[in-house]
Amino acid sequence: FGGTSAGGFAVVRHCNPVGQRLFQWLPSLARFSCIVESGVFLDMPTPANEPVMRSCFHTLLRQHEAGPPGPCSPSDPSSPECFMPQYAVPRIRYPFFVLQNVYDTWQAKFLGHKQLCAKVHRFHAQVLQVLGATQPPNGLFTLGCWSHSIPQSAYKAVAGEVFQWYARNKTVHVFAPPFPKDRLCATGK
Repeated sequence: FGGTSAGGFAVVRHCNPVGQRLFQWLPSLARFSCIVESGVFLDMPTPANEPVMRSCFHTLLRQHEAGPPGPCSPSDPSSPECFMPQYAVPRIRYPFFVLQNVYDTWQAKFLGHKQLCAKVHRFHAQVLQVLGATQPPNGLFTLGCWSHSIPQSAYKAVAGEVFQWYARNKTVHVFAPPFPKDRLCATGK
């Protein structure tokens, strides 16, 4: 079960209920896993200290009349801990693999141009902090590319690691070097 960007956000929200239903309908199902690509959106404020992502996702969920993704510890279901992916990923009960650019251009555009350099490095550090807690049997592959989704230049390397994780139950935790040092990013040549 997988998705990219908003689809990755949906996977974070629905991995548990989909897995639970599949095992109810197909008790002989041997395995169920979730793959999230570019779907871990961070709860970071803008330079004006506005919670843009939080507001964006809260509005999105309200428009779709979607409740919190499974059990949520805060008593207020509108709390960011109930709907922001960075807080929801640790509550996924099935094996999952996260593919994420630590310099996600879609999220970075909300950081503001004036403070972009400092914010981008803070964003990089926060992505690694959130995803660094990923433990086996879960997998993680971060890229240090200036892109929202995984660039085509990285497909082969990423596919090989996902295969090792899924088919061979190998522990995969690949952490991106700081931008622009990731050899898997497109060079424009």
